[in-house]
Amino acid sequence: MLPNFEQWFRTLKRIERELAQADEDRKKDVIRELANLRRQADEWMEHWLVLEDQIASLCEQHRIDLDSEEAVKEKPVSKNQGWEPEEPFSDETTIVWRLPPHLERDRVVRAFRRGVGFFELWMYNEAARELEEVVRAAGDFPAARLYLAWSHLAGGRDEEAERHLQFLLSTEGSPWIVAAAHHARAQVLAGRRQWKEAADELVRAVEARPGEADLHFNLGVALFQSDRPEEALRAFSKVLELNPRDEDAWLSVIEVLEQMGRWKQAGEWAVRAYRTVPHSWRLGRKLALLLDHAGYLEEAKILWRRLVQWFPREAPIWTGLGWTRWRTGDRAGARGAWKKALCLDREEAQALFYLGWVEMEDRDDRAASRYLERAARDPDLHGPVQLAMGWVERERGNEEAAVSRWKEAARSGGVWGRWAVELLDSLKGKYDKET
Repeated sequence: MLPNFEQWFRTLKRIERELAQADEDRKKDVIRELANLRRQADEWMEHWLVLEDQIASLCEQHRIDLDSEEAVKEKPVSKNQGWEPEEPFSDETTIVWRLPPHLERDRVVRAFRRGVGFFELWMYNEAARELEEVVRAAGDFPAARLYLAWSHLAGGRDEEAERHLQFLLSTEGSPWIVAAAHHARAQVLAGRRQWKEAADELVRAVEARPGEADLHFNLGVALFQSDRPEEALRAFSKVLELNPRDEDAWLSVIEVLEQMGRWKQAGEWAVRAYRTVPHSWRLGRKLALLLDHAGYLEEAKILWRRLVQWFPREAPIWTGLGWTRWRTGDRAGARGAWKKALCLDREEAQALFYLGWVEMEDRDDRAASRYLERAARDPDLHGPVQLAMGWVERERGNEEAAVSRWKEAARSGGVWGRWAVELLDSLKGKYDKET
């Protein structure tokens, strides 16, 4: 039986009204009803994809052209045959994708549809094969060429993608196509860590489509990676003008300000962000960390407890709560929070590092090594883990191994690197320093 979409949309509207008015007990029932509605929609979509694939296979097997004039003629259905809708069909206009006139009722249309379908299903090699056929048959079909370039990019074939993107940029005048092509070229350059060139491409993309938030966001990333933080801030701020509820843009602004050492301003932005998107645990966590950093430990603890109540399954929140507890002298509470984080996510690297550090301070070298080795899988913790492992080695009497660890930590730079340099300096030249 076909799904009754009109009924589904009426149900969704009713759920929307009830969520705005329901008390807590009723809201739980309404949320379960909403989850059931989503399950029905998901099940229907899965069946549709299977059906579409089988129809396409049948047509290829028997050389059937479903887009031919004969095939698209509607056969009258008698009152007693076939499926009858429960309600009459709407008279509203149907919006359809327009193709170049000379491509109508042609095999190229089917290849394009299949190619886009494969692309949407992340089957990029299959998409590229179909879209290559389209581009060979109709070189002036820019949408097909753009999807083909995207398919090559997703499949790691940058040179093939670049060839099609250059062609589009030299021939196409559509702002959407131009922006998409520049954006795709920026993706290739970013993958090679050529951030300055990626930023230049994104500037051109933004010029073509100034209202596209994703372009401004990626421009901000490229500018930040090019060591142009002020310009990156402007790009991320533009994203928030276009979409004030963009969590990633808020977090990026705060991250840039932190990297610039503008902690007070970062805290002000975190307060604004959390007020704008109060149901974001990531923004709540960032605000709690900044409160802790500024010395407002009691305020941070209050916010951590609130976040734990609202988002009890998010391991990073328990990790942050543990850190603030540790800072206020609650060692047992800190351990409990970090172990809770590991119950939720065995690879929560920050919690592993904290527990390893605690075991190191308690001189349980074996437990410390166990935690720190697991934390070392996170590249962001390479420096601090090497520093801590150096102390573990020194405690075991392996001073040469400790020095090797501290040299490695010193290469990572930052606070941990400077700390490692100080430790090496304290050895007064017993070993050669390599910083």
